Order: sequence, then C-alpha cells, then structure tokens
Amino acid sequence: MTAVALGAGFGPFASAVPVQALPRAAVPVREFAQAAGVGQTAVPPRVPTAVVALASPGPTDRTRGPGARRSPDGTTPAPAVVTKADYIAGQLAHDPVFISDHVPRDVSPEDAERIRAAVRGMPVPTYLAVVADTQAEDDPLKSPTALIALLHDKLQRPGVYVVMPSNGIGVDAQQFGTNLPIGPAADEIIYSQPYNAGPVRAIQRFVDNIRSGRAQQRYDEAHARSKSGWEPKPYREARDTIDDAQQAGAISGLVVAALGVAFVAWRSRRRPARTRGKRVR
Repeated sequence: MTAVALGAGFGPFASAVPVQALPRAAVPVREFAQAAGVGQTAVPPRVPTAVVALASPGPTDRTRGPGARRSPDGTTPAPAVVTKADYIAGQLAHDPVFISDHVPRDVSPEDAERIRAAVRGMPVPTYLAVVADTQAEDDPLKSPTALIALLHDKLQRPGVYVVMPSNGIGVDAQQFGTNLPIGPAADEIIYSQPYNAGPVRAIQRFVDNIRSGRAQQRYDEAHARSKSGWEPKPYREARDTIDDAQQAGAISGLVVAALGVAFVAWRSRRRPARTRGKRVR
C-alpha cells in the first residue's frame, strides 16, 4: 500500500489516503489532473483513478442494512387477504340478504326482492347468503356448514344463518341463540319441492315451514311420500310456455306447408285431364 497526497480542488478527502498501487497500464490520461488545476508534478498520474474510485462508492441497497425502510415494529407486515367469508360477512353487516354477483341468470332483480321479502317474514333475525356454488372442489370453505360457522364468527350476531345455492337445490341453515325447527324446515324442501323450484320458492317454503309451527310434521309427511315413490311435479316456467308456443307454431307451419304441397299436386293432376277432354278444331 502507498500513501498518495491529494491536492486542492479534489473535495473533502483526507490529505493522505491509502491507495493500492496500480499497474502502469491502468493509469488514465493526464488531462484529468490538468483540468482540475493540478500540475503533473504535484499529483501523480494514478491519482485520478483513486479519486474516481473513492467518489463512486457503488450502488446502495435500500432494502437491507440499518437505513432500510421498515415498519414501526421493525418488521414488514404481510398484505391483508380478504377471504370469501370476510367479503360476505361485510355485506351481511349492512344487508341481511347477500346475493352473489355471479348468479344474475338464476336470480333476477325481481327474484332478489321476493327473497328479501321472504326473509323479512322470519320471526328472528335471519342472514341469508345466496352463492354461486358452495360445494366446489376448489372452494377453500368446502361446505355451506363451514361458511355459516365463519359468517357467525365474524358477525357475532344471534339469529338464523342460511346458505343457499343460486339454483335453490339444498338449503343449509344453523341457528345461534334461537330455538326454531330449522332442521326439519330445511330438509322438508328436499322432498316437497321439485328440482326446478328455484331459490325464491325454496326460501319461501323454508320461511313458511318455520311460521307454520308444523315443520316437523311437514317433513315427516313429505319423507313418507317420497318413500312410496311419490315425486313432486316440476313447475311450469314462463320459458316452458314460450317453448310450447314455439313448438305449436312450428307444427302449424308444417301442416300449412303440407296442405300447400298437396293442393299443388292435386291441381297438377287435374289440368292434363281437362286438356284431353277438349276437342281440337
């Protein structure tokens, strides 16, 4: 190591800085020292290299070391994750009926109003979540029962919690702090309602079972009928009536077309006979 004296005009560096001697091939041009106002005799040619090296300490990493930005407790907090249950619970805190945005085809705005009207008829506070699919394989909640438990843990409110798929097939309910026959009221729907009952009829039947005071009797009767082979008839929907009308129109069109073809064929057979009966003059 050799000590090199730095002349004036090179910044607040010490007068003697240990600098490792560099080979002569690495010495830069002497114009650098001349531009700084230092003679060649006062500053050896290798000084500019040492100055440049000292003036450029290299890139700094703000993510490490004592100067890195950190939270007040000295750790970097993990980003908050909003789960499915968090979102639904936040909506139920303001509206006791949550209807997923992913089910517009199954639940129209008119259906949503009828669902809310049915929930308002419950004798105790009731929270209903209508979701797209509560039993998907990739759903972290995996079951409506798990979702209900999470919703109650987050809301911490007594009452009846109901989770129902948008197609209305399968109504799951649990109660906290109340004493209602919600089990028979929900299970009765499986046997009394057809597969196309839909979410509106399903929740209406659930509320009606609760209010009737005969939820257990209704369940027993419907279950006994199902054992004998009885099945509820599917509801005729508006689209079914439209389909019937379209089919009737198509059949009528085919009949008219067939009659037209028969008439043309009949006319074509009569014309040659009339021609043969005339005398040619």
